[in-house]
Amino acid sequence: MTRTDRTDMLARLRGQIARMERNAARVAPDAGWGDGPAPWGLAVPEIDRHLHGGLLRGAVHEVIGQGGDMTLAVLPARFVAHVLGVGDGPVVWIGGGLFDLHADGLVRAGVDPGRLLGVAAGRDDMLAVCEDSVRACGVAAVVAELDGALSLTASRRLQLAAEGSGATCFLIRRSRRPDDRTLFQPTASATRWRIAALPSPAPIAGVRGVGAARWSVDLLRCRGGRPGSWIVEVGDAPDRLVMAAVPAGRATAAAACPVAGPAACHAVA
Repeated sequence: MTRTDRTDMLARLRGQIARMERNAARVAPDAGWGDGPAPWGLAVPEIDRHLHGGLLRGAVHEVIGQGGDMTLAVLPARFVAHVLGVGDGPVVWIGGGLFDLHADGLVRAGVDPGRLLGVAAGRDDMLAVCEDSVRACGVAAVVAELDGALSLTASRRLQLAAEGSGATCFLIRRSRRPDDRTLFQPTASATRWRIAALPSPAPIAGVRGVGAARWSVDLLRCRGGRPGSWIVEVGDAPDRLVMAAVPAGRATAAAACPVAGPAACHAVA
């Protein structure tokens, strides 16, 4: 090994160590955020407090649905749109062959369509396009609608790309099988969320039979933190998420049943 090779190798190792130290400071429960970028808040105080300010920027976050929505991922997409509406900056949204984002829905979630660059990619190219987009200069966030399994190696590549650029990557993971356990296999992502529909509360005043949309928001995995579970409702336009008023005694341990539905892991008195 030449002197130049040794110098290059040491420089790479120093860079990797610096990234590891920054990430450790960001995700440590009591360490605060140090010199890193401010977290990406969700504008739901109870969830932001649990996350010590919000989602880690420059990281990968997974969002999945439940039951029939494992295939369509309607609520995961709506949850990601809510998060994007809280922040700002350019967003690249990568969809499959049938690119069906609804502009009015984005606006109601607080997302200006002018911030959005839509990209259609084939299933085999999705991860490569996502990684290139994360590395692009000036991008605040990248959203990718990912079908099927995500290998640990591929997730590490995305995580390293996000750390290097500072862009936040949201993976909306989908499957044709509602019991697909590959969606729960270990990855390098900073968080993994599950969003599911719950029965609506009492009808909205003046609208017969229609109540506010209510969701179960489960944080199944949080690197350096704890899982959690909340019930939220979709408020008025822009349709922000707010904590729902629920009876006392509801359990909050979503991690106890990573595949079963909310009825199996939430006790409502």
